[in-house]
Amino acid sequence: MVQYDKSNKQLLTSACIQCPDVEFTRRDKELEEIGCCSHSPTFGLGEIQHMLVWEGKEEVERQLVYREGSELSPYSVMVNAFVAPSYHKEDTRNLNQIEKADLKLSYSTCQFFVSQQGCSLSPHYKPSVCRSFICSTVENQLESADKQAMNQAAKEIRKSSNETHDRLKKLLKWYGVTLKKDRFKVYEVLIDDYIK
Repeated sequence: MVQYDKSNKQLLTSACIQCPDVEFTRRDKELEEIGCCSHSPTFGLGEIQHMLVWEGKEEVERQLVYREGSELSPYSVMVNAFVAPSYHKEDTRNLNQIEKADLKLSYSTCQFFVSQQGCSLSPHYKPSVCRSFICSTVENQLESADKQAMNQAAKEIRKSSNETHDRLKKLLKWYGVTLKKDRFKVYEVLIDDYIK
């Protein structure tokens, strides 16, 4: 049910095609069921570095920086999901922040999601959460040994991603550059680091 694709450091499951998790059920039945592909991905320095090396600066600019809804932080880029117009018909006045966020998520679609296909990103560019997340509904269907193996693989994926991000962040701090202030210098540092 869940496979660990070691070469791309990602967990895969066919259960996502017909997401069984009620947490990801759409409120608007006109919207395609897409499971956890409703969130807004955050790209860390490792993913940005891979995209730079294999696709080039122009592609990073097009895919991440100039994409509608992108938010640059000093060391990451978040691409906000599209929110269906029907969300704005909801009465959210009596909801707390968490309830509002959950409701909005049920109307959201990741900008990299392709209908009937899934994620359009290369596994090398997918944020670690996209490569390591398996919903609790699928997880609870696994045998104990499979669940342990899946959790260990997810832990390894996140650890590797976090270590790369932290190492590159330290390097950028040493150079005194950030994505918000000096993004083209950041690109040069990330490419040089990969080549070394």
